[in-house]
Order: sequence, then C-alpha cells, then structure tokens
Amino acid sequence: MDFDLREAIDNLEQSTIFELANQARPPADYLFNAILPSINMDTYDVSNSTMTIRTTMAGLSGMDSKYAPGGASEVSEMNGKTGKITVTSDLPEQFLRQLQNLLLRLTAQAQSTDQAIQQTGINFVNKVIVQAILDREEWLKGQALFTGALDWTFNGKSLTADYGFPSDNFLTARTGNDKYGGSASKWWTDYYSAQEILGWKVSACVMHPTTLKAIMANAEVNQLQFVSADPATNQFMFQRIVSRGGNSVLSADPRDMITIIAYNKEGEIMDLANPGHTIKVPFCPVGSVMWIGERIDSSVNVFVVGDGSTPDPMIESPVLMGYGHVAPTTEGGGLPGRWSRLYVPQDKPWSLSADGVSNFIPVIQAPERIVIGTTDI
Repeated sequence: MDFDLREAIDNLEQSTIFELANQARPPADYLFNAILPSINMDTYDVSNSTMTIRTTMAGLSGMDSKYAPGGASEVSEMNGKTGKITVTSDLPEQFLRQLQNLLLRLTAQAQSTDQAIQQTGINFVNKVIVQAILDREEWLKGQALFTGALDWTFNGKSLTADYGFPSDNFLTARTGNDKYGGSASKWWTDYYSAQEILGWKVSACVMHPTTLKAIMANAEVNQLQFVSADPATNQFMFQRIVSRGGNSVLSADPRDMITIIAYNKEGEIMDLANPGHTIKVPFCPVGSVMWIGERIDSSVNVFVVGDGSTPDPMIESPVLMGYGHVAPTTEGGGLPGRWSRLYVPQDKPWSLSADGVSNFIPVIQAPERIVIGTTDI
C-alpha cells in the first residue's frame, strides 16, 4: 500500500513549523540563555549603541563661579554581522520503514494516517533541526562569554567578534603546580582576584563539572568543605577551611562561602575522521571559570535616556549580560526569528526532509562584569 507523504505534509500548516523553530526551550536546558537570552530582532546586523550618564558627587564652587560639572557619560557600541547558521537533514530510511509499519497498522484500524505523518515530521524538525540550531547558538554564547571573542570557521566561512573584555579580567592561566588540581593551587588567589575586580559582588561562578571535579579532588590543598548540592540546578556550595590557633576551622568570612554552577550540557558535531559518528562538544569550556558580577540597577546611579517609557524587553535575570541577536531570514520573508521547513523532495516522494536557518550572534553589553580564569586539568 502506498501512502501519500506529500499530501499529508502539504496539509500541515507551515506556520506550525515556523513557530516550532522560534519557540523558547525551557531555560534550564540552556544555562547561557539566562545570561544572553535569545531575542528576535528586526535587523540583520547588530548596531548596538547605548549611552548612560553616571551620577557623580557634587563639587565645590566659589561665589560668583561656575557650577561644578557632574554626570559622567559613557558610550558603549557594538557593530557586527550575524552569522548564518544552517542545517538540513533527511529522515533516515530506517525510521521511514517504522513509519510505514505504523501507517499500515493505522489503516487496518481505519484510523487517519495523515496525523501520524505530520506528528512524525514535527518531531523530526524539533529534534534534528531546531535543537541543532539552538545547540549551536548556545555554543557560540559559551565561546563569547568564556573567551571574550568569536573566532569560528566552518565550511570555509568565518564568524568573528571581539567583545572588548578588559585585559585585567582575564586572570593568569594556571599551569603546573599552580593549576587548581596542583600542589600549589591558586584557586583562592583567583577567586579573591575575581571578587575584587567585580567589587566583591559576584552573582554567579560557572564552570564545567570536569573543572569542578579537579578542584574538589584537591580539597586538602584548596581547603574546601563541601556544604550542599542541588541536583536540579547543579549548584554546589562550599566553605573555606582556615587555620585558627593551629586548628582547622570553617571560615566565618562571607567571601569564603562559594556557590558554583556546574554546567554539563553539550552538543554534537560530525566526526570527520570517523564517518557516521559524532563528537560531543561541551557548551562550557573545560578548564575555564567564569565569574559574573552583580547586575547594576539603573535606578540607583545611572540615568538612561527614555528609561521607564517602555518596558525592558530583556529577561529579568541577576546575571544578564546582553542578549542573543536572532535576526530575520530571507527564507522566512524577512520576518524576525529563525526559519525552518518540512517537505517531501520532488525526486524522493518516499522521503521527508527538513531545513533550518538562523542568522545569529551573541551580544555582550557588560564585558566589564565578567572575569575569566583558566587552569590545566
């Protein structure tokens, strides 16, 4: 019995696939989405310029003299082009045979086969196309956050960006005995340095579980006492052990209480050296640590022109650093957001194919609030 895949797919509203490509996944799936939330924008290129005027204390003037100047202005600007991220895939014949068996069973039961074909197609787009794009966007966010730049070359095309991180915000790379798992670990040296750079107001400390494991395995040198763990958020709490009167005690200094987020999510890429297989790539680089400074409340000491006239489109988050710029696509007719399609190829009427496109680049608006440490593992 032949089943008409094309008619079933043609009857599926393509707006459903478009919405599928643009719907947000749960924030817990992608940690960096809390730091750089993806937002659909109307422009293809990034031209992000902001000006703030910081409050400065009033000065002293003499009689019949000019007033003391106040209000220090700051301008930050980022100009760049989004990178075109694409993916295409065919539903493997093995799965098509399973679908055919399902359709035969439904036909025998006098049930509709169109719905089964459409649901299979939607699941295919969601898992293979949409997730592939979102995984790549998350990886790009990780590269931007942990290196302060983008330098990605794929298929002969390059996507580069420099986010202007202050040089002092990159701590000394720890190697040999100084690595976090070494006999002279500089873990606390780096932790205090990061706190000092960020004004002793750290909102989050993020690293890969492998990096955390190296620190925990060196607990005696790193003087760490495990306090608690939250499996739901992968947050681990530690307290520093210090020496008092020749005895080892837990530090009462609030700076010595650490909460670390271990981010273990990863994507997959094709293994070019081993066709048919994939290589797992972590979103969070192994051996790197990111400290995030407290988000500045603009109502405290910053005046922004137009502030308050429109709601902030960004996700409210204590670790917000900017956003992920999701530009329109020509494939989607210039509509903001990602684009995808599900179709039956003309030359392969027995097959299902899907494509996806996203014009994307991470935008970091507060690079001074990020400190990066690195260690050999």
